[in-house]
Amino acid sequence: MENLADIRWQVCSPELQALLVDPQACVVETLVPGFEAQVFKLSVQEQHYVLKLWNEQSNPDIRRQYDVLSMLYQHKLAVSCVYGYGTYHNQAVLLTSYDGEPIRKITTPHLSLLARELAHLHEIRTDAMQGVAIPAYGQNSYFYSGIDEHSELSALLHTLIQHIEWREPSIIHADYHLANLVYDGERYTIIDWTNIQLLDARLDLAWALLILRLYVSARYERVFRQAYLEARPQANDQLDAFTALAFLRWLMQYEKGHTPKLPAARKRAQELVQENEWLQPHSALIARWITM
Repeated sequence: MENLADIRWQVCSPELQALLVDPQACVVETLVPGFEAQVFKLSVQEQHYVLKLWNEQSNPDIRRQYDVLSMLYQHKLAVSCVYGYGTYHNQAVLLTSYDGEPIRKITTPHLSLLARELAHLHEIRTDAMQGVAIPAYGQNSYFYSGIDEHSELSALLHTLIQHIEWREPSIIHADYHLANLVYDGERYTIIDWTNIQLLDARLDLAWALLILRLYVSARYERVFRQAYLEARPQANDQLDAFTALAFLRWLMQYEKGHTPKLPAARKRAQELVQENEWLQPHSALIARWITM
């Protein structure tokens, strides 16, 4: 991406129009990329922006992301302000505010704040989104791709899905963890809404708790859990079953190399399996899996 003027903008805010007056004045800095996109920081004097450029294979619904972020911003959720979207050589492009850097250190009060922010997202009524279309992908096809090749885990997945008393879908981020949050010294912002969808909010909570436990610590997982459940105590119902669902999702990503294979995470995973009534009967299989 060499020049903002090379992008075919479909929505162009006044802020973006001002940038396009002299696109050569932008200083472009490459940020850490994700699995699906390149990320750039654009600076013009004291103003900073983020431009996300998805690869062609990802093919996100960029208009939906723009509309969703616009509405969530209006609901005072901690999301980036969006300024425009378009395409660059068949690649989707989104321009947002620059909201800080990846979190390098987290405190207990801040972790509680992030838990309450997730609860805030789950409380936003879908009918308050003013017709913005949020997808509902369902369980198996989206989170557990490839699980049918593993009969025992597939059987567990189907048992869990049948056992759970599913609730009315909420708006979920679907990948809420510290790597998808940034901090500017005063405010946290939730980023990477590629997976946004409608589903039972407890699955979103279980995933956030699982990643905290495996990659940070059980203590921080407890802090996050307590703060979230103080805001939404009803989410505690069947949370062990949702934890098992989140763990199966993690296993599928672990197999594909999409999650870090750290010794500490493997040890914590084995401990969690022994504590969870749904996972414990499969502990021998899971132990072999995560030591590969």
